[in-house]
Amino acid sequence: MKGFTLIELMAVMVIAAVMMAVLIPRFSSDVLWKVKSYSTAKRIASYLIYTRSLAINTSRDHKIEFMPSEGPFTKFEIWKEFEGGWAKVEQGNLPVDVNITGNSQFIFQPLGGTTSGGEIHVIKGEYHYVVDVDPIIGRIEVREE
Repeated sequence: MKGFTLIELMAVMVIAAVMMAVLIPRFSSDVLWKVKSYSTAKRIASYLIYTRSLAINTSRDHKIEFMPSEGPFTKFEIWKEFEGGWAKVEQGNLPVDVNITGNSQFIFQPLGGTTSGGEIHVIKGEYHYVVDVDPIIGRIEVREE
């Protein structure tokens, strides 16, 4: 006779179930960490782009500060130059379960450039993304390290 016995089929199913029980949680956390770090990097890039667009549209310097300045960053504030000083425009929180470090301040000028470029690093597990700000033209991009 050809075929498999019920015992052989059950043994294969048990082995497959054990393998899935071990691999699926590992795979799920890896995917979650990658999505979390990438979405946080894109979110930070959108805050930078928004600050740059405010500077261009209002013809005034605007800055974004990430705090605490020594990192890891947990919140941000957007400021505009106002009568020789700075006035706060917005503030918000960043995810605390992702390690966010790098330059703590970017000042965007009315033509879109920055007073100095820099990088912000977003790390979760083995996933590392960099938000890069070009110092001359103010271009903002996200890349994987």
